[in-house]
Amino acid sequence: MRKVNYEAGDVKQQLSSGVRSCLHRYKCVSFGELRTLLEQFNISIEERCGTIEGRDYAGIMYGALTDDGQRIGTPIKSSRIGQDVGYKALKRYYERCAVKIEEQELYSRTRDAVDGAMKATTSMSEFRQLLRSERIDVVFRINDAGRIYGVTFIDHESGVVTNGSRLGKEFSANSLEQHFTERNSIDRVPTVPILEVSHVELPDDTTGEYPLIPGIDNDPDFLEDIWPDEEELYEEEKPPQKRSANPNSLFDVLDSNRGTAEEEYQQQRKRRRRRKRHR
Repeated sequence: MRKVNYEAGDVKQQLSSGVRSCLHRYKCVSFGELRTLLEQFNISIEERCGTIEGRDYAGIMYGALTDDGQRIGTPIKSSRIGQDVGYKALKRYYERCAVKIEEQELYSRTRDAVDGAMKATTSMSEFRQLLRSERIDVVFRINDAGRIYGVTFIDHESGVVTNGSRLGKEFSANSLEQHFTERNSIDRVPTVPILEVSHVELPDDTTGEYPLIPGIDNDPDFLEDIWPDEEELYEEEKPPQKRSANPNSLFDVLDSNRGTAEEEYQQQRKRRRRRKRHR
């Protein structure tokens, strides 16, 4: 799976590919965990909630990041990518992931690996290196005072992304801070790792099938369940309307040359529904 490269252009398609690949490849049970995951691939995500003229609204914005985590370019509404990556769809995704993780006890592998790494290492760099050998990346969040205030584990083997505290109190940010401080080896390293993950392709437009990923849940019913029906979406999460090309807008120029990701997504949904009716 490739990081978003703003300078390469076609940013909307890059965002669409990156977000959907992450949703297929990994399981997150909260917005914060998904945000941490997407940031590793130079994708920003932001929730927009509030009230306008007495009417509640909720939506998602996606954007590009530089390699050092700085925002670049103009964020776009999730509806310009597709309804399957909108606010309500992500809520369903978190719920389905939580059920799957509990049913298959997917946290156990990550928990055992982190526990073993804590016992075998005395510094943050050793800790991260040992976990990486187990195909687990660690994202530390460190404040200006040099203290760890957050930690997220990305397990490429089981496909789960989880905050340390979700694995247990002994794996929380405070526990890790104390662990490394007591060993006088709190060598502060960059908070964002370079992930070494295999490339994950988007669904094949000719078949509508999702890619099978070794070692990861490929249950078609689970993948089908995380995509919402149109009537369950918030009103503001409407399909994008066709817009006339505007030479001043990079996204409009791109849209004028090829179909939108939303159109591709709707075609895939129709194919999946036809297959369900024939089962």
